[in-house]
Amino acid sequence: MALLVKFGYIGTCFTGFQKGNGSNSVEDSILTILKEHDISESIRSAARTDRNVSASGNAFILKSDMQPEKILKILNAYSNNLFFHGYSEVGDSFNPRYCRSKRYVYLLRDPMESFVKTIKKFEGEHDFSAYCRKDSRSTLRRIESIQCNQDGQFLNAAITAQSFVWEQIRSIIGFCNSPSMQDHFADPFNNPPDRRIVAPPEPLLLEDITYDGVEFIKSTFAAKEDKLRASVKDLEMRAAVEHHILSALGNKQEDYNKQKLS
Repeated sequence: MALLVKFGYIGTCFTGFQKGNGSNSVEDSILTILKEHDISESIRSAARTDRNVSASGNAFILKSDMQPEKILKILNAYSNNLFFHGYSEVGDSFNPRYCRSKRYVYLLRDPMESFVKTIKKFEGEHDFSAYCRKDSRSTLRRIESIQCNQDGQFLNAAITAQSFVWEQIRSIIGFCNSPSMQDHFADPFNNPPDRRIVAPPEPLLLEDITYDGVEFIKSTFAAKEDKLRASVKDLEMRAAVEHHILSALGNKQEDYNKQKLS
């Protein structure tokens, strides 16, 4: 039997995802812990996200005689900016890349007014050759659903499909949110642009991967959850302080302008 592990990570804290990608990739960080504790020598990941892309529900498979709960406990204890929160025992021949669906979420602040209407046109099966970075794989893909929901200051664009090609989601987002592409909005596939606009990776999150016949057992990691909540509070405080500085600088500029006029 093999172990399928569900995990997340803060993409901006790593030098990339794939093993050997920089000095601190996601896969290398996991492998270092597994090897140091004699758990496993290798893993196989379900999705290799672009550099600076985060995840809450990626997955990888490994083989080990150690108990699953102990493996996740060790991974959570010795990792930074990685969160291991579920597992399922599967057959040795299980391939984590053959999933039922992948769901990505892209966060946008102040999107174009036409954004939701435009991005919905990418649902269904299309040739995405104008909206990806081409490699050896087919650019014919099917997007099962695109859902847009307002969440506070951000519009969350959730895109679900069985598989994606390189930079497909970021190219779609970049297209739909670029005023320079408006002449192509009415018919993105029969009237595609001659160049791509790739949205930045930081707002993109691999939210979840699902499999037919696989049920994940949720593993508790309260200490990691507490640490993540504390990090969120620190970031909120930093944002509040910087906003206050910005406001103060704005007021000083107004006072300076008044002095010049007087």
